[in-house]
Amino acid sequence: MKRIMNSKSRDDSIKSRLASFLQQEGGMIIVLIKQIKYPIFKITTDSNKSFVLKGYKQFETIKKQWLFFSHIEESCIVGFNKFPNQKKYIKGFGYYWVLQPYIVANRLDYNKEVDRVAAWKTIDRFHTVINGLSISSITSKISIQEKWQKRLDKWRQSKVVLEKYNNLALYVEIEQLMLDRINYYQLLNQPKIEEKSLYRSNWIHGDVASHNFLRDNSNNIYMIDFDLVAQAPSLYDYMQLGQRFIPYIEYDLDRLCTYIDRCSLEDWRLLLIGISIPTDLIREWWYYMMHPRTDKQVRAYIQEFSEAWELRKKFVADVDAMIKFS
Repeated sequence: MKRIMNSKSRDDSIKSRLASFLQQEGGMIIVLIKQIKYPIFKITTDSNKSFVLKGYKQFETIKKQWLFFSHIEESCIVGFNKFPNQKKYIKGFGYYWVLQPYIVANRLDYNKEVDRVAAWKTIDRFHTVINGLSISSITSKISIQEKWQKRLDKWRQSKVVLEKYNNLALYVEIEQLMLDRINYYQLLNQPKIEEKSLYRSNWIHGDVASHNFLRDNSNNIYMIDFDLVAQAPSLYDYMQLGQRFIPYIEYDLDRLCTYIDRCSLEDWRLLLIGISIPTDLIREWWYYMMHPRTDKQVRAYIQEFSEAWELRKKFVADVDAMIKFS
């Protein structure tokens, strides 16, 4: 009779093999392994030190981060640690593995005003520290307009779904607004900020979601997960952060502007236009639709999405009115 291994047995087997691998390749003696989300683990050594062990498929992602961290010493930036045998990474199970400090802390919650303020101030601090940093060996650069175009392409793949559920008007409206906002940004982005000397040596975190900010018991804020770090205008991080905020502040433009500081009129206009481009809605839409759903679930989500879209349209109109009279 064939023996079927239960999930606990499989989990124990994975952890056992991982512990042996870490001892052999990294010189670590592990006494506890807890899976956070594969391939991310919390590990504790025999000396009672805890780390986050994270696996990457692409070596270039690790190489880029190690170079970035080697040029930065800032308490709010959580970088990598070497393994006890001084290796920067170890390879096995189809991944490149790195160590990060394990911080006893809680994720920020953008539903809370105090956490929104903390995130914005931390991003300010991050950009102040890295402004002017030159790392010639890192060639990772980002074009915000290319990212917007990719989101638009994703939205266009959704046309068949909205046709099926008799919501083609919603599809057309969002597609047209995306095109109009991208064109508006290009019109005002002259001369291009991407080509200004002020921004050529700027870097962005690239993923300013709330779970990438941690607060410890002493109220210290940390930034983690620099997988998308790249050379780009700092404005890109603020655009994404603004998009993350607006659902929690009822799409209130005046409230959003209370977070914005130290910004020229020209950059302020580009920032507001960037925030108004609904790439975040498309991201959430795509994530939801990528998973199997019942007909009832899809209809309910389209209704919810449509309501969020109506709020975003009003926000866009408010942005245009503010820019017009600025």
